[in-house]
Amino acid sequence: MRTGAIIYPILSGYAGLTDLIPATRMFALRAELQTQAPYLVYREISSIPTNTNGDTIDTSSNPRINQRSILDVTRIQISVFAEDYFRVENAAVKVREALDREWGAVPTPYNNDIFTDSIVYDNCNDDFDDDYGQDGIYMKHLEFTIRVRQIYIGQTFINSYALDFDGVDDYVDCGDKDIFTPNSSGGNRGFSVSFWLKLNSGATASQQIISKNGAATQYEWKVFTRSDSKLRMVVYADDNISNFMYLEIDTALAADQWYHIAYTWDLGDTAAAWTGYIDGVKCTDGSGATFADGGTWSSVTNTGNNLYFAAEGTPVYGELKLDEVSLWDDEISEGQIELIYNGGEPVSLNLMPIVQTYLIGWWRNGDGATYPTIPDDSEFYSNAGTMTNMIAGNIITDAP
Repeated sequence: MRTGAIIYPILSGYAGLTDLIPATRMFALRAELQTQAPYLVYREISSIPTNTNGDTIDTSSNPRINQRSILDVTRIQISVFAEDYFRVENAAVKVREALDREWGAVPTPYNNDIFTDSIVYDNCNDDFDDDYGQDGIYMKHLEFTIRVRQIYIGQTFINSYALDFDGVDDYVDCGDKDIFTPNSSGGNRGFSVSFWLKLNSGATASQQIISKNGAATQYEWKVFTRSDSKLRMVVYADDNISNFMYLEIDTALAADQWYHIAYTWDLGDTAAAWTGYIDGVKCTDGSGATFADGGTWSSVTNTGNNLYFAAEGTPVYGELKLDEVSLWDDEISEGQIELIYNGGEPVSLNLMPIVQTYLIGWWRNGDGATYPTIPDDSEFYSNAGTMTNMIAGNIITDAP
């Protein structure tokens, strides 16, 4: 159990391996159909607890009578795919170097919950698929045994808090970072935004939600409700208000109801480049959403404006409750949005190695926070926000 969250950070963090297979080409089984080698796939074969006696999680209790198992023995398989034998051999060696005899604490978010007792290489076998492409593909399957000690057995993710904004002058200031601008990395993967939103009675229209825009200058992007209570995400090119694209979700939002909202954009300049989601339901131009553009499109300019929650440039605010805000340097897929929505219950974004590689910011808006700081829980960044004109009481227990 949980071995994907253990082995992926180890593999993706081992330079000898990523020189041969980039971290972006390491996948959980069936996470994504691959058409270009080399790549790597990992999967869990079996997981067996050392005992099943009792039901207590107290590690001082008698393990023979009433202690739940705190040690799982799991077999995993790492499969390496390449179009030439030497490459697959070299990559397999690096996989073994990365994992064999590894032990100790595991990366966040499990570092308080589990401990890697040991990872031991067991065996490997070769294979070849002559139906792949023109020349076939070589494969090497390596098997390892992982002993995982469960320090605490229980729910690993609880969402207890959200932020409450008064619409007068409350906002969170995350500062100005290059990564908040779409495609600032130059990776050309896309840009995505995800958050949970609850609007107040009498204040569903014209509310500022998330913005890296000035109110009158420095135009990049923003998400807000219009006068008809419909959500719109707009992006601007060349720091010019006349050069824009937007996707508006056609559903008018009701008050006093939590919604999960997401927008994904592949950086293209047509309606087909955009997708919106409301509570996991896909919305595209002409099917649940409306696209429009104006001016001449090039790209979003990285301005000096800060990233704000519940404000645009600070003269304009939002009266709302906001939770679990995340930004992605990628156009995340419909399946990944489904995982994030999770049937209406927030999940840990760091538990999904399929998508979290390009997670550039995740603000839980209360959980793990100490007023006035809203920490960034994304694994690879630290972009804390600051509650401004707010009090500790704005961290509330009304959460999705």
